[in-house]
Amino acid sequence: MVRFAAKGVVRNGFAAMALGFAVWAAAQPATVADVVALVKTGAARKQADGSLARALAKLELADRLENRVVEELESLGAGPKTVQALINLRDRSARMPPPNPQPAFDSPPAPSAAAQREAVDLAARAAFQYLASLPDFICEEEVNRFEDWGNTGRWREKDLLEIKLTYFDRLENYHLFAVDRRPARVDLDAMGGAHSEGEFGSILTEIFRDGSHARFTWDHWTTLRKHPAHVFRYRVLRENSMYKITYGLSPRALDADSTTVGEHGNLYVDRDSGQILRVEQIADSIPEDFPVTGASTVLDYDFISVGGRQFLLPLHAEVRLATRGVSIRNEVKFQGYRKFNGESSITFDTPGKL
Repeated sequence: MVRFAAKGVVRNGFAAMALGFAVWAAAQPATVADVVALVKTGAARKQADGSLARALAKLELADRLENRVVEELESLGAGPKTVQALINLRDRSARMPPPNPQPAFDSPPAPSAAAQREAVDLAARAAFQYLASLPDFICEEEVNRFEDWGNTGRWREKDLLEIKLTYFDRLENYHLFAVDRRPARVDLDAMGGAHSEGEFGSILTEIFRDGSHARFTWDHWTTLRKHPAHVFRYRVLRENSMYKITYGLSPRALDADSTTVGEHGNLYVDRDSGQILRVEQIADSIPEDFPVTGASTVLDYDFISVGGRQFLLPLHAEVRLATRGVSIRNEVKFQGYRKFNGESSITFDTPGKL
């Protein structure tokens, strides 16, 4: 630990500042303004993602860190580990008062009403063309699962699932390959817990289909992975929704209980192509007697090469499910995309090496 700090001082001086800030914050709660300053400085000085995340993990906040601030800091260059540390701070500070004043970020003026309608129309066309545009492919899905007993905001790692995912003829097939880097002895359904499917397009078409009667409201500009993007709030009422939550030992078990719910959230639409770069989907209007009290998905897409061509494909996701006794969080990574064809072969004989 001492050796790491000394090395940081020689390199750019920031590691010592971050560690000193964390020690100070251990004695008294930090503010959201402190967090913004720390992450901005780290991004500007290209501080290592892991060391900045560790400094943030030591903090307790005096006010509430909100999604918009996390998103803005990600836009400014916060890495994936730092973003996850910010999300953890957001969860732990959910019951705190909002910051006063709110953090300020530079932003271009809002587009005209006509430009907003055009952006939604482009996104709708992209969503409906999405599945038809996908190639047949194979990829790996890595699911890190966490539990929070008592819904305290403190997460405990449960397990790591490694899944081979085949997309062929517009159908997804999931094969559980390993659990905690050891060969899996059961199929995916038998593992219990939360697992999401349909990331390759259905979540988009369900929002934009005519029968959903979705309402869209432009909210703000942002930048995701160097892509300028519109952020639209959307809502689909329960009576028009196809969003279904299933609860039971397995989604296909005879005793599984399911219900249709409403949904709202945010769509991040690439300013130039109209492609959807991120979906934030939150369940609402959940029946009071249903075992699940909350559910949400954040799904990120990016342009990835498959067979020498660029396709918009899932990059990572965060899936959350809450009951009255426990909350579940899945962090999902998609990787190793490659083209599937008649000569492809799939083997499952070396756990932990995807």
